[in-house]
Amino acid sequence: AVLFKSEKPTLDKLDQRLRANPKFKSILDGSFLQPASYVKPKVQPTPDQLRNGFTLECFINTQQKFGVNHIISNGGSFAESGFSLVTLGGGGVVRGEFQNTATNEKILMDASYPYDNQWHHVAMTYDANKKETMLYLDGKPGTARTSYKSPLVFDPKLLRIGENELRGMGFTGGITDVRIWPKVLNAEVILKHALGEVSSDADTPLVNLPLRFANAEEARQANGASGFTAQKVDWTQANQVHPMAK
Repeated sequence: AVLFKSEKPTLDKLDQRLRANPKFKSILDGSFLQPASYVKPKVQPTPDQLRNGFTLECFINTQQKFGVNHIISNGGSFAESGFSLVTLGGGGVVRGEFQNTATNEKILMDASYPYDNQWHHVAMTYDANKKETMLYLDGKPGTARTSYKSPLVFDPKLLRIGENELRGMGFTGGITDVRIWPKVLNAEVILKHALGEVSSDADTPLVNLPLRFANAEEARQANGASGFTAQKVDWTQANQVHPMAK
């Protein structure tokens, strides 16, 4: 992988060790099998921390072609204020949702998802100053800029990866490299992240969970000690080379 230029280039130690392993051909990913299967970050960003905007990004790999499947959620999908990323069967889309129940505003952003058994990078941005949101797939705009005029409101305690805490409707497949940045990353940086490049000039993410491990035992040992707790996640070996393994 190429580390693009910055004043203080740094790599996550786990990520550095994984890339240095010559036997590392693929990625161990979590199968978020229902019911009650999820990862919960120890750090849950607050609305105040994201008041100027944010970028949420991750890699996913799923063949679950039916239902509503939550990639990341802290509300937004149903009757709660917040935001979420989901995949939807039938139409084959990945969707970003924002909702403020006090103002009765809700927006949906849909981008086509191929279900091709490969890893895909998904990013969602919220710009508080411009009052707009956007969804990216594999580093390219998946939607037009979408107006969202309401204040960003959510309950930090509801943040889950792989499930909606109040509604269930979990995700089956791999989710890795979950990052929440307290700023709007530009399109160039998002594209580099989608290609597996790591930067330190994008400031520091509030949430930074690679969720990639050399083997299942290492994944189980990391649970509870590496910034997350996992509930009923089946750590399985992926069959496809991950972009971060380049």
